[in-house]
Amino acid sequence: MSPLIFPAAIAAIISQIFLSKRPSRWMKLILPAVWVLFSVIVCIWFVLSVTAQIKEPYLVSTSDDQTYSFATEAEAAEFMDTRPKQNIESYTHITQKTIYPSGLMLGTAILFLGLNIVTLILLLISRHYRTFRESRMKHELISMQVQDLE
Repeated sequence: MSPLIFPAAIAAIISQIFLSKRPSRWMKLILPAVWVLFSVIVCIWFVLSVTAQIKEPYLVSTSDDQTYSFATEAEAAEFMDTRPKQNIESYTHITQKTIYPSGLMLGTAILFLGLNIVTLILLLISRHYRTFRESRMKHELISMQVQDLE
């Protein structure tokens, strides 16, 4: 999933610049809201994948970069028997069956904050264009007042 985050972030930033030039105030908040929703989904996926690996402690990695998890050693052995031996890269048995809530919360918090750096950038872009538009309008108003005085 991580190779997709960088291009998605670049596309979101370019789109945010386009949307921030629009006069509508709500259009500027669409992409930050979508990115926050995306980060929440990724964090939920992270928590579920960590807990699923503990429930299914037998992992088999194949040469096509796929990892399969199994609840019992017999299921893992049966899976490895159906595959050619050169396709199996590793077989792992996770012995630690305890999930430490503090570690899981810390990992999830770091992931959430890391993903929301893009949200911060999107909001800063939106704020920049809003401030730029307001200062431009203020400058035009001042120049119109000066012209009226002349």
